[in-house]
Formats: sequence, C-alpha cells, structure tokens
Amino acid sequence: MLEADASKIKPGLRGNLIVTVSGERVPQQRGEKQAPAARRRVPLGVLPAIPFEIIPPR
Repeated sequence: MLEADASKIKPGLRGNLIVTVSGERVPQQRGEKQAPAARRRVPLGVLPAIPFEIIPPR
C-alpha cells in the first residue's frame, strides 16, 4: 500500500508507476593514505509498469 498527501493528489488519478532498482558499490581502497573511494550507483533493472488509481480515504 502506498500513501499520498490528500492536498496534492486528488481521488480518481490513474496511471502507471515505473520502479527502477539500483544498488550501491564501493570500490576497494588501494592504500592506507588515500581518501575513501566514492560510492557508485549501479542500475540493476526496471520492473514492469504497475497500474495505480488514487481512491478517497475510507
């Protein structure tokens, strides 16, 4: 279940959610005196479109 701010989203809105999945990779350091290696985001894949509809709160 997802929740939305009622002041920003109105009931009846329909569409598709696209979910992109990524991981984070930290390269190994090659020496003690070097600065920490920068983390890199690695794309892992995209899920199929997920249809949604905003309904009024119950």
